[in-house]
Amino acid sequence: MQKQCIIIVILLLIISLSGCQQTTSDADKFIGTWTTEPKTNPMGGNYNETRTFAANGSYYTTNLGNGHTPGAWHLTDEKLVIDTYYPSTYQYSFSENNTILHLTSITGNVTENLTKQ
Repeated sequence: MQKQCIIIVILLLIISLSGCQQTTSDADKFIGTWTTEPKTNPMGGNYNETRTFAANGSYYTTNLGNGHTPGAWHLTDEKLVIDTYYPSTYQYSFSENNTILHLTSITGNVTENLTKQ
């Protein structure tokens, strides 16, 4: 009788969990390459930056055509922290089925919208 109860409990758990959908963590949403909206070059002309977030915590950005700026990234206290020679901390949110990333620096002086590539 005890074995039957255990089997029934296991079957009920399997059935109840089969309807669960796997959720994507915020960290997983960042993984990949993102492009900024056009920015104005101080010397004239427009350009876009790209930012790449890797699953291993590495990060790099391209800007003004100057190649890659390497760094690292992580999430802490529901904020994005990017460690490069200009470390930054951002509040973030996603929209458009996680294809648009909205970043606002915690100082509030920089707001960016990035599109996933």
